Amino acid sequence: MKTSLLISLFLIYFAANANRSNPFKKIDSLDCLQIEGKILNNDDDLYGECVVDLIEANEIVQSVVLKEGKKQFKFILHKNSRYGIRIQKKGYINKIISIDTDMEGQSENFGLYRFMFETTLISEAVRKRMNEDIIDFPIAIIRFDHEEQTFSYDKKYTSYIKRELYNTSGNRSHKENHILPELAAVEN
Repeated sequence: MKTSLLISLFLIYFAANANRSNPFKKIDSLDCLQIEGKILNNDDDLYGECVVDLIEANEIVQSVVLKEGKKQFKFILHKNSRYGIRIQKKGYINKIISIDTDMEGQSENFGLYRFMFETTLISEAVRKRMNEDIIDFPIAIIRFDHEEQTFSYDKKYTSYIKRELYNTSGNRSHKENHILPELAAVEN
C-alpha cells in the first residue's frame, strides 16, 4: 500500500512538471524587491500620460500609466531575475533602468527590500545634441550589493552613461550638464 502511494505521488509530481525542461529544478519566485520611482517632471507639459513598463525576458509583465501629472509608480520584483523598467512619454526620450535581482548566497529569510529613485525625462528637442550610440542604453543598473546587504545602483556606470550621452565628438566636454538625465537613489 505504501509503495503504491509513493509511486502515485511520484507520477503526479512528474505529470505536473512534464512541461518543464528540468522537473527537479527549483523555481524560485519569492518577492525580494519593491522598487518605487518618481518622475520629477511628469507634470511639466500637456503631452499627456507617461507609460512605465516592467520588462522581463523581453516581455512586458506589468505596465503603469501615469495620467494627469501623477509622478510615482511601484513594482514588486522576484529574486534571481533580470528586469528593465522603460519610461516613455510623448515628446520625451525613452529611459531604461536595468535591475538584476540575483541574490545568490543569500539566506531565504531576507524579507522584502525597498529601493526608491527619482528621475527626470529628457525632451526630444535635445536629442540632436546627444550621442545616438548611447541613447538606448540603460541610464542605471540596480543590483544587490552583498557587502552592504541592500540594493543599490552602479554609480560608476551611471556616471559614464551620463558623460557619454552628450559626448558626440569623442572628446567633447559637456557644458549641457544642467540637462543631463538624473537618477538619484532616495535614502530612507
